[in-house]
Amino acid sequence: MVNEQRAVIFHLKRNNGSSLFVHPFTKNLSTLSIEEMDQIEGSYGAEPRVESITALRNALYRQTESDIRDWIYERRFIPRFLISAASFVVTYFFLALVIRDPIPFVDEFVAATGVGILVYILLGRRYQQSKGAAEKRALIRERIDSVSFEEQTFIHDLETILHTIETGIQRGETDTLEAQLAEDVARIREEHPVEVDRFLSTLKERNLSRTEKKVLKAIRRGQFSPAFVNRNRINTSEIDPVLLESVLTGDLF
Repeated sequence: MVNEQRAVIFHLKRNNGSSLFVHPFTKNLSTLSIEEMDQIEGSYGAEPRVESITALRNALYRQTESDIRDWIYERRFIPRFLISAASFVVTYFFLALVIRDPIPFVDEFVAATGVGILVYILLGRRYQQSKGAAEKRALIRERIDSVSFEEQTFIHDLETILHTIETGIQRGETDTLEAQLAEDVARIREEHPVEVDRFLSTLKERNLSRTEKKVLKAIRRGQFSPAFVNRNRINTSEIDPVLLESVLTGDLF
């Protein structure tokens, strides 16, 4: 299909048995693109546990709620602001002209500000429960629920590389890590060039945590090592995606 919009959710199992999901729906408003996707599929090597899939869906549901809220607020900002401002003005002049008090201006300003803020908040909640928001929310959740996972040889090869990286860093054997990984990386790039490019593209679309940014900066400066990990008290499971990306692109060595 020409210009087909396709997304892949990758599942990799770490050495300790925990799940690593890599997908493009982490940035602000990113889940809204699910509505326009022609195809969303899941790929795994070692089969994910049911509770891991459930945790992924729950995380995507939360991201969807956040994205829909931001989408509504962005679209409705001007009318919401104008109605709130009008509420402020009406309340202020009503209190100033109808209700007399010994301290003019201050009481009216505080009360009118409170009314304006309250109206702004209530309008936001009302917009979130609107028919358009509800339909968009239901459609995206339906697409998330419909994602099915299939076993892929490519992911098995990725898991092998991931386990080698984790073991090497935990044992402090980065001097021999490059030699251990060279053959596996060359083979996976030769046998699965399209899948590697898609996986790297998905990694680049993620939001990086502060720890991942720190590690990525250290890798680019040639300062990454097991000592760096220990000194900064970094859990390797926090930085697996960055390490995988750096190994596949050749930046780590």
